Amino acid sequence: MRVVRGTIWASDDNILKDPQNRYDTMPVKLPISAEHTRNFVDAIKNKQRAICDIETSVRSDALPQLTSIALKLKRKVHWNPEAETFVNDAEADKLLAHRPFRGDWKLPVVG
Repeated sequence: MRVVRGTIWASDDNILKDPQNRYDTMPVKLPISAEHTRNFVDAIKNKQRAICDIETSVRSDALPQLTSIALKLKRKVHWNPEAETFVNDAEADKLLAHRPFRGDWKLPVVG
């Protein structure tokens, strides 16, 4: 499946033709936001959860990151989402390590 701003593609067109996969038949209706940044700021101001909160953002970012690692290693990898590590794969886990900042970039000390 691939979704880009309201357009959906599937590896098999029958998936999209299945009546159970129509938007109006889905049990969960996701809110629509044309402006994620505005929604994020408003959520902070109003002490509410943003449409694209941190959990959603992390999960959305994980798949392309894991795919990138599998492509770099040129092999299948097995991910443990609870531990957030690869299963018995130190080489793949090493690619998850934080890289040092380049130049003068630094995170401020908090606390």
